[in-house]
Amino acid sequence: MHQMPVDESKQEQLPYDYKLRPCTSATGNTKSEFVLSCDFDQLAALYPEEFATAHIQNKSSSQSAFNPSSEFNKSLTRCLLRHHFSLQLPSLPEGRLCPPIPNRANYVCWLRELILSSESDLERFSCQRTYDLCVGEKQECDMRKEKASLQCQGIDIGTGVSCIYPLLLSTELFVKSDALSEMYPESSRHTNKHASKIDDNQKTKNQWKFLATDIDPIAISSAVKNVSANNLDHEIHVVQVSSSNANNCQFTNASHNTIIDRHEGPLYAAMLEARRNAAFKVPHSSEYNDTGNLSTYPKFDFIMTNPPFYSTTEEATSLRAGDKRPRTDMSSNEAVYKQSYSHAFDYGHSINNTAIEGGDIGFIKDIMRDSQFFRHHITWYTSLVAKRSSLDRILEQLQTLDGIWGNKGQIRTVEFRQGSNSSSHPGHNAEQDDTMRCSPRVRWGIAWTYERAVMRCSSCRISNGLTHFSVSLHQEDISSYGQETDSGHENKNFRDDVYCDEIISRLETYFNSFRTVPLKCARQIKNGVHCVTVTEQLSLSCSAKRDDNNDNLPYDGHFIIDAAARVIKYDNKDQSDQYIAEMEVNLEIYSHTKRGHLLIDKIRSPMPGEIGRTNRRWRRLKSHSLHTT
Repeated sequence: MHQMPVDESKQEQLPYDYKLRPCTSATGNTKSEFVLSCDFDQLAALYPEEFATAHIQNKSSSQSAFNPSSEFNKSLTRCLLRHHFSLQLPSLPEGRLCPPIPNRANYVCWLRELILSSESDLERFSCQRTYDLCVGEKQECDMRKEKASLQCQGIDIGTGVSCIYPLLLSTELFVKSDALSEMYPESSRHTNKHASKIDDNQKTKNQWKFLATDIDPIAISSAVKNVSANNLDHEIHVVQVSSSNANNCQFTNASHNTIIDRHEGPLYAAMLEARRNAAFKVPHSSEYNDTGNLSTYPKFDFIMTNPPFYSTTEEATSLRAGDKRPRTDMSSNEAVYKQSYSHAFDYGHSINNTAIEGGDIGFIKDIMRDSQFFRHHITWYTSLVAKRSSLDRILEQLQTLDGIWGNKGQIRTVEFRQGSNSSSHPGHNAEQDDTMRCSPRVRWGIAWTYERAVMRCSSCRISNGLTHFSVSLHQEDISSYGQETDSGHENKNFRDDVYCDEIISRLETYFNSFRTVPLKCARQIKNGVHCVTVTEQLSLSCSAKRDDNNDNLPYDGHFIIDAAARVIKYDNKDQSDQYIAEMEVNLEIYSHTKRGHLLIDKIRSPMPGEIGRTNRRWRRLKSHSLHTT
């Protein structure tokens, strides 16, 4: 996974610590950890009018560590934005959501890493063939010769009164990343330089543009004030959208080439406004009045949203189940979402049996429905998720979403953990700094794309189960030892090659004789390492053998295995010319689907016994050979 490159001399100056940890077998999610420097006493000294009074009042309250006041939260949010990111937030109306900065910044950093991963994981940006040319004969296929560049456009659905996500997206957290700038269009790369901190008078104009939408007129008015206060009117475009559309709209379903009537969902409402907005407008789109013509809509690199978490007002206003604290101040539009009956999914099932859900599940499902029609107009569809149970329900839906079908290369999940390293935070314990820097409170994130993933996609790599095994190889078992060794011309490199070649030959024999599914394999030497690559024996046009007709699978099918052999050491205990080599076989495995996982388990489980020739079958063969001789 990409990491934001930072000059070591500037690393200590950064006001935050961000780490993106790869997924583990325990959680199955990538962990995104964001810790923001936050010294309350320092903020009170630097901003006495904005923060000092609120800080004193909050410290005097016995419940401050568990339930800070609304005024304290607003003051803290404003000071953190001003101190670390040179952002102003003049408008935060009463009774509306006050954004926690570490949580919002965490989402932005993960989004940056997600876009960076496109260059290595998505075919359109990587310019890699999804099948390995070393496997079988070269085959002609319709592939893009040049990798795509970013559109440098994004959408925030439900931006709220603060417009916090587009504001943070305009800082060094996102647009100033040197790694991200490598994916910018060639004509605009020179305008992006890394800066550890943005000065109000030195904000360099960037080519990124963001569309911020909301259905609440109060949120729109407040967001416009915050954008204008930061002189970002040309980068951030705030628009109000309709919460419902009485008129149906017809689109062509890309998979089945059929016309479908549909109602407006959150994404469609945003795309409709993007189509009308001069900053995003596709040339000559005004000549077409048909809103169902997809060619008239602009393209974006991502959408992001912090959806309403609750499905009823009662749920949004009741005390929290765990610690019985009151809910965060927010409006009904920010807190509650009820999925329209007409928006419910129906994939071959009776609509009466389709669950109608609200809250974050219903909101994201409506975005999924809209994404079916915009597909490649947006690279990454992303959302914050409130609970693990909600994430599981959404992942379940992605298993049946046309064009996704649960393909791991097209889905990302993340576990957000964030906190502050304040030395004056209420309830602070210095002894726990190294181990409890992040809050135990967790949020999750989900992302999906309709772009084809490359075969060796980072999110598809399997790290659990059998990934390596040892083999003891006797010199007498190697038939390729010839006259060179007998005549004394042997050297260590030659001996290593001979032993490794024997292991690769055994691997080839095993793969070629595998009966559950036909495999194709080819050996090669990469950087001096002997290896063999294995995939399914499928033709490029053989989509019928792919589960659910998933046309977005890599051309080599559901999985790929790279097996490499190396010598660990030699034993020559009896001082003879006969060597026993301790070999190691390393497996680098990528699987895109459940079917791929099942096949991989069947393939790799017998490998130690077959390659080492220590299982029952080989013991019987050796016994039979001894008796016949």
